[in-house]
Amino acid sequence: MKKNHLAQPAFVLNVMLVICGFIGLIISCFNLKVSMFEYYTQDSNIFCLISALIYVIASIRAQKAGKELPKWVAKVRYLATCTVTVTFLVVIFVLAPMFENILYGYYLMFFNGANFFYHVTCPLLSIVSYVFWEHEDSNAARDPLIALIPTAVYAAVTIVLNILRLIEGPYPFLMVYQQTPLASVAWCATILLIAWLIAVVIRGMHNRNYARFMKYEKEN
Repeated sequence: MKKNHLAQPAFVLNVMLVICGFIGLIISCFNLKVSMFEYYTQDSNIFCLISALIYVIASIRAQKAGKELPKWVAKVRYLATCTVTVTFLVVIFVLAPMFENILYGYYLMFFNGANFFYHVTCPLLSIVSYVFWEHEDSNAARDPLIALIPTAVYAAVTIVLNILRLIEGPYPFLMVYQQTPLASVAWCATILLIAWLIAVVIRGMHNRNYARFMKYEKEN
């Protein structure tokens, strides 16, 4: 029996992800304008929006052609999901607790501007969709290292821009002139370690559900 790609939970979740991503992008364009690209939150969610849009378009094309989705689409979704998960967890465990009033910090991080979409909704939609419902391919052992590339590139670019005084921050741990060089290195190493651990966990959870799905497909 031919698979109906457009009736799959992953397709529906990615459509929702596209809608929420665009809403967040519109809000960010009005509130931050060009400076929005300084933020990892914005960059990771725009990447996630693009990945979801690719998934939706690829699903429609695969449905018309009676084929499976290309495996590279799954890789893009994996990378994007890892980056927005970094955003989600850094907000919860690093940024919000930095406020003197922690409750206000969480309120601001979750509900101010595009934060409801980019700090909460889009990351959760992407995680649920990719981990539990996107069964196009499994992830290789090297993939968590590849998933570090977007975060590493962002860190390298923003640190250089901070050193050149072209931007400040935008996150406290990137403000190189307000902390020691050792602190900057320690923060970057910590964030990259967190990003790698996230990629490992997401890979493991996705592969486990992928294996269960493939077993079910063979038995039925």
